[in-house]
Amino acid sequence: METPESADGFAMKRLKKMGFELEGERSVEFYFYFPEEYQAHYAAAELNNLQFSTDINPTDDDDNWLCLATKSINFSTQRLMELRKWMQDLAKRYDGKYDGWGTGIKPNKE
Repeated sequence: METPESADGFAMKRLKKMGFELEGERSVEFYFYFPEEYQAHYAAAELNNLQFSTDINPTDDDDNWLCLATKSINFSTQRLMELRKWMQDLAKRYDGKYDGWGTGIKPNKE
């Protein structure tokens, strides 16, 4: 069974194999979903204390609240695995779900 941590590693290897630059400082978005707005705000407060920018909005289905957290980090597989554990714990504290990360990518120049 593939763990979330190995999923991060797999995604990084796959993108590198496809010729995309990944390592280094870059802006990364982290996605959280909470059943109630106040829960999203509690999580956002913790994230803001760690210098993340946050934006909270209802989802299209109005069943959850999205807390989108953005921060420029030194992007690496190891850093993503460290952050994943902390992000999952944060979401769990407020009865939410951590749904992964996203970042812009660009092909290597050859």
